[in-house]
Amino acid sequence: MSIECSGVGIKLGKCQAVKHVTFASGKPELIGLIGPNGAGKSSLMRALVGLINFSGQILIDEVPSFELSAMELARRVAFLPQERVVHWSLAVRDVVMLGRMPHQTGLGRPSQADEEAVDRALDLMSLTDLQMRTFDELSGGEQARVLIARLVAQEANTIIADEPVNGLDPAHQIGLMRLLKQLVAQGKTVLVSLHDLSLASQWCDRILILNNGVLLDDGTPKAVMTERRMREVYGVRIQNVEVGKQSFIIPTELVGHAKPMSGASEGEEANGL
Repeated sequence: MSIECSGVGIKLGKCQAVKHVTFASGKPELIGLIGPNGAGKSSLMRALVGLINFSGQILIDEVPSFELSAMELARRVAFLPQERVVHWSLAVRDVVMLGRMPHQTGLGRPSQADEEAVDRALDLMSLTDLQMRTFDELSGGEQARVLIARLVAQEANTIIADEPVNGLDPAHQIGLMRLLKQLVAQGKTVLVSLHDLSLASQWCDRILILNNGVLLDDGTPKAVMTERRMREVYGVRIQNVEVGKQSFIIPTELVGHAKPMSGASEGEEANGL
């Protein structure tokens, strides 16, 4: 499995949302994509899965992404978008089964392999007891877990998830990050955007810092999530915390020049900026 961006640029209207971004991954790892609202994270992820136009080149398993059909791309890359407002009356199991569509042909019944993949995904997300309930009667957090289970059931070698911990309580946030690490251990490449700097520094093998459409840093959390960089990008001071063998950071206060209410809104980020 591999994914490679070379000089990727994305223009949305008159806005240059992403500017000449280059990075590559050819091994199992959990990559955290971080940056403030409006940095270009969602746009970059949508380009990686063929949802918006871009300049430059994106290779998926060494194949230019534009040469892959939608189904071929979905067999290689599973995507969880940031916008997850859905109104389905399908049973939870049927929603998760949608993740198997890239592996199915025609309108036949799901295969044994499909059923087993769904069983595993439901179990991983602690949803087995909810599988016959309808999706639209679940809580927001439960719905988020169902959509993540659908992502897992797709069994792609590369997973791209835009803010997957949104809507999850702390226990399920930790459970999800642990699950992503398990998927990496199984040989998958996982790229996730995160706003929680503590989760990013604690769980990710590698961090990409995007700001104003520019890739500022690419390296280990310890190497790139420095006091100076977090102050520059987010306008916050941080504290490094060590618990046992784990080290992570906690934002502690705003710096003097920070303008937390300026710039793009959450809605603009959700629209791909």
